[in-house]
Amino acid sequence: MSNNYHDEDDEELEGEDPPEALDNLTDELIMYAKAHDEEVSIEWDPEGMFYEIFSDDLDPVEVYVMDIDDALYGEAEAITVEAVIGHYYKELDLAALLRECDTFLVYAHPTITRGEDKDAELVLLQAACPIGQMSVEMFDAMIREVATISADLHDHFFAAEDDEEEDEEEEDEE
Repeated sequence: MSNNYHDEDDEELEGEDPPEALDNLTDELIMYAKAHDEEVSIEWDPEGMFYEIFSDDLDPVEVYVMDIDDALYGEAEAITVEAVIGHYYKELDLAALLRECDTFLVYAHPTITRGEDKDAELVLLQAACPIGQMSVEMFDAMIREVATISADLHDHFFAAEDDEEEDEEEEDEE
């Protein structure tokens, strides 16, 4: 996943180093994973201003800092973990997808956003927590939830649509 689907107004930050709180949290995650005999790989994307985190056999997730309502949460920034579930299509049964999410999710929620191609909408799974409330254990759990459940939701709701798109592309090539 090399696309960044969060706030498009972050362009003035492009190319900067990672936010300190996020950088510290990813360092803690590496130590946490080692203590639990797990593998984690973390890559900073300075253009997109996010980390891509690869953990054991889980799908990768993107992690970034986003602005939140200081008056509501008592602080102005949150750590966000997200993964693309799939491209929105009009036959998608959103009610069934939401019911599925309600059954399995603790930290995350589904959302729909525009991708880099402004004509395409993406369905994402996203979890967020104000920075001051985040622990490495919660961060690890959010990563696991988003990576695992987004892959399951993709397989359940988007795999057939992906197969149709691949078939159409193969027909176009012939």
